[in-house]
Amino acid sequence: MSVKRPLVNLCVAAFAGILFYDIYEYSSLCAVLFAALFFLLVFIISGKKMMFVCMIMMSVALADTYVYYNFYEEGRMLKVSVTDVSKDDIYGDLQGRRVQIIGEKHNLYKGDDYVVTGFYKNSNNIEKGICGIVNVEKVISRKQTLKGCMARFNDKIYERLKESIGKRDTSIVMSAAFGNKDYISEDDKDTLNEFGVSHIISVSGFHISLIYMILLKISGFYVSTIATFLYVIFTGSPPSALRAFFMMSVLMLSKKAMKNYDAVSSLCLSALILVLYKPYNLFSIGFLLSYAAALGIILFHRKIRYAMYKLPERIGEAVSISLAAQVFAFPIIALCFKDVSLNFIWGNLFLVPFFSIMIILGDFSIAAYFIEPVFKILCIFIKVNITAIRGCIFLLDKISLPMLRVNVSIVCVYCILLICAYFYLNGFKKLKYAPIPLLFYMLFSMYNFNPKITFVRQKYDKGVYIESGFSKMIILKKSQYNNFNYLDYNEKIYLDNGGYIKIGNSVFCYDKTLSNMYIRNKSGKVNIKWLDKDKKRSSDYDIIDIDENGGTIYLNKIN
Repeated sequence: MSVKRPLVNLCVAAFAGILFYDIYEYSSLCAVLFAALFFLLVFIISGKKMMFVCMIMMSVALADTYVYYNFYEEGRMLKVSVTDVSKDDIYGDLQGRRVQIIGEKHNLYKGDDYVVTGFYKNSNNIEKGICGIVNVEKVISRKQTLKGCMARFNDKIYERLKESIGKRDTSIVMSAAFGNKDYISEDDKDTLNEFGVSHIISVSGFHISLIYMILLKISGFYVSTIATFLYVIFTGSPPSALRAFFMMSVLMLSKKAMKNYDAVSSLCLSALILVLYKPYNLFSIGFLLSYAAALGIILFHRKIRYAMYKLPERIGEAVSISLAAQVFAFPIIALCFKDVSLNFIWGNLFLVPFFSIMIILGDFSIAAYFIEPVFKILCIFIKVNITAIRGCIFLLDKISLPMLRVNVSIVCVYCILLICAYFYLNGFKKLKYAPIPLLFYMLFSMYNFNPKITFVRQKYDKGVYIESGFSKMIILKKSQYNNFNYLDYNEKIYLDNGGYIKIGNSVFCYDKTLSNMYIRNKSGKVNIKWLDKDKKRSSDYDIIDIDENGGTIYLNKIN
């Protein structure tokens, strides 16, 4: 049996090897079953020869992952490279492994190499790619690197822009043009998420292709390739940028060599290299979203564009690319973030063009940093562009749809529908009826027949979670939003003031601190109180005590 794209099988086999290692850490039986099922599928789809090839690749990826995480260093003199610096944590690189740095870490700067005294403790976090912890006792020496110099230059650009256009606008430029999200506020992040353009603040294929094509028109192939590679380093070399740079380089080299370019194979080759180099890339949300969106665009962009042939060229291109990118990215976004934007088409149609200008102006500011008059002129254009973006957001907000809260059931149904559509288009016509029972299952799983109120608590933060019919809402303070993001809800109410919620024949009332709550129904009024430490339960029948860590009230049990 011939295989059209063997790199696809090899890439999937490498993914399976890394996943096998992760699953084996929790259950050896599940890991064996996972491997058996994977090889069975490869045998059915691609034949015996490819199954043996995939066995070899899976073994290579498994061994690579094992060597990466099972690392021990007994010496007291350690050489570490600092890769990430935040307010609370510092991460570095020790002999090619990602480590967390603790102890004497006040004089450690991002991008530089250090020789320190201390000790290393193996402590694996497979999903985050952390192999262990380096406890620094004393910094012996520091060596400045290219990455370190670029990180400091990045900070200088931030300070220079802040003087000209202000702190908030500078944070947007830094995140959009250079992928530096250290300065952007949560409100601005939420706005970008609401319009489905959060990929703008992560250096991705959009950034790389834009920069590369502009440089290619100005200079030749070699200059534009080197300059784009330096831009990737300057932005911190995220997986999405490396993927885009690799694919762009392969595309241009294939044109020079007069060879056919296969986008899917190129995508798989870049993914294979990245996961073998750093196995934890497979668990990176940025990595998964970048490749899922790229694969969707490669496979579905032209088909969707053909279906929208009546639309004007530019609008049709923007809409088809937006929809194609969501095909495989949607389930990842839904599972990781739970909130899905329904405004991504508006965002890509009206906001992305302005952000494209911002990226170009921001990158030109690097070249103009030492030329004061040119830099000031660029700052004026950047300020005008940001003002236009804010005006566009203000207008789009009038027609924007609320964020869609998605649960696991919807994601499962969506994935099954994709599989059914694939088989239907390949000749299995009877599967056209499969969505009907799936639709009933999804509706049944989303509907709550027994209305209930759950009182949740995270340390000092309190919230109320109400489930009734298709409605699932949470009441909480706006500052506590991230603490309760694990809950599955489709509506949130912030505690600016007190209020009430009608639930069937009952009414739940609350104040702005959730300390005075009660339920009123036909039988009367029932008060609800949190039971704090060292307090006894109330003996009154009209008072329901909620444990310190929370509890649930079923409304049909309240007479």
